[in-house]
Amino acid sequence: MLSVQVHPDDEEARALGSPGKTEAWHVLSSGIESELYLGLHTPSDLDELAIRARTGARTSSFLRAIPARPMETVLIPAGTIHALGAGIMVYEIQQPSGITYRLDDWGRMGSDGKPRELHIDQSLAVAKPAYQPAPIAPIEIEQGRSLLTACRYFALEKLALAPDQTITIDHPESPAVLTLLDGNGVVSAAGKRIDIRPGETVVIFPRDMPMTLYANPTTLTALHGWVPDLASEIVLPALAAGASNARIAALAGPLDDLL
Repeated sequence: MLSVQVHPDDEEARALGSPGKTEAWHVLSSGIESELYLGLHTPSDLDELAIRARTGARTSSFLRAIPARPMETVLIPAGTIHALGAGIMVYEIQQPSGITYRLDDWGRMGSDGKPRELHIDQSLAVAKPAYQPAPIAPIEIEQGRSLLTACRYFALEKLALAPDQTITIDHPESPAVLTLLDGNGVVSAAGKRIDIRPGETVVIFPRDMPMTLYANPTTLTALHGWVPDLASEIVLPALAAGASNARIAALAGPLDDLL
């Protein structure tokens, strides 16, 4: 069980010389009873949660627990009270921030035999109790290419290639972060070819775009993350694929980035 956490948004983190921390989880594997903790049951629960946290009591009863299902994705905006349950492996994409406020650590002791430091006042100051993230329905924008989540900070899509299939990626304003989940692939960019195996990540910088991913010789599944132009790289392809405005807006979770 990871600690119950809250992260500040951009404005709140600015004084610390950092951006905020909005993140997304894509579940890779989970146990039968594994759960994600995402927000509060109701915003009004924050007052009682604060009382319990300050007295050292557990706060988990106030958290929304949803089943952790492989291949589902959730967007967790900064300010969301959240925790990752046991037995889960996720792929996480986030803003480049290391600011984490720990609200509850499930009563554990650190390596020194003492409770780990909590940041209760800081957590409550940045918490946004109305946020209640939920799994996002992916949008297939072309064969083998599905948008999983998108907001002003990042986008994540799943690539599923058949043997000998190739996909070209070209967004000259952002690096591409490509992580292979299964199969074997070849990444080509700027005249170079790179073999990629499961669990490996390749970063392609804008100056080396476009890049191609080739499945060789079996099927291939990969995750592709980047900082998108929301209009041209998310909204227009999703509309062209027949997605409704509501489904497109849902890619940003509780944020209104795609409304």
